[in-house]
Amino acid sequence: MTEKTTGIDVFVMVLNEEANIRLCLESVKWADRIFILDSRSTDRTLDIAREYTDSIYTRDFDNFSAQINWGLDNMPFGNDLLLFVDADELVTPELAEEVRAVAAANPPGVDAWWVKRRFIFLGRWLKYGGQYKTRVIRLFRHANVRFQRLVNQVPVYKGADALLEHDMIHEDRKGFSALVARHNSYSTYEAMETVKRRYPELLTDREREETLRDDQAVKKKKRLFERLPLVVRPPLRFVYMYVFALGFLDGAAGFIYSFFKMCYEFFICVKIYEIKVERRARRPDTPPRAEGAGGSSVLSDKET
Repeated sequence: MTEKTTGIDVFVMVLNEEANIRLCLESVKWADRIFILDSRSTDRTLDIAREYTDSIYTRDFDNFSAQINWGLDNMPFGNDLLLFVDADELVTPELAEEVRAVAAANPPGVDAWWVKRRFIFLGRWLKYGGQYKTRVIRLFRHANVRFQRLVNQVPVYKGADALLEHDMIHEDRKGFSALVARHNSYSTYEAMETVKRRYPELLTDREREETLRDDQAVKKKKRLFERLPLVVRPPLRFVYMYVFALGFLDGAAGFIYSFFKMCYEFFICVKIYEIKVERRARRPDTPPRAEGAGGSSVLSDKET
């Protein structure tokens, strides 16, 4: 086999991604080496992955940032620059060429590069509803970047960043039922993130120690959103996505996704309320906190 010299390694995290993993790995097989971190898949994910790499590691999943950070701390990457790709994402040929050009230029002082994603939902590219404006960190210097938050992880780094011109494609082929199940678990993480930030008096000592805060890593409007009363957040999210962000221009798929995200926000709010009730019941000395002043909400980064 001819040794590759692109200057790029690829990192992919997987759990039962049989429906997505082949297309993902096909889109990054040009890289020097592909690293897989598996959370004990039970389908054919690893059989497919072994066709592309023998650098496969296993770790029980606890949360997204912990999983990524474990990989960054323990995997023997051979290059300074790392391309992180979700199993349901594809790197377009244009983006691959741009990434290789960045590696060749190796601009000093830049730690991370933002990428735009084309979000495909029910067979349609959602160009509106705020989806195409989403930026995610996918290329970075793995020694200089770590992640925080249980879900929708936020990168933390000290160097400069830059924006790549070409897009990545996000398309989950596991169907709507899998999307609903996944977001049900995501909402639990999001609720806990809000409690960790807004209600530290309800945390255990261990949870307090494990809470990494870097408020500037989260966009200001998201930090303001978390202060809103729980009751207004789900409908506000729908109105923003479908009306103000022009989600209606994406047709039926735009309406369905905007409504789905409203339901997702509702799940988050219910779980925030549930956590507060349960934990305050165990700590009767904790005074009540007004929702309007102490607002709970999802913490979102540029991936939300």
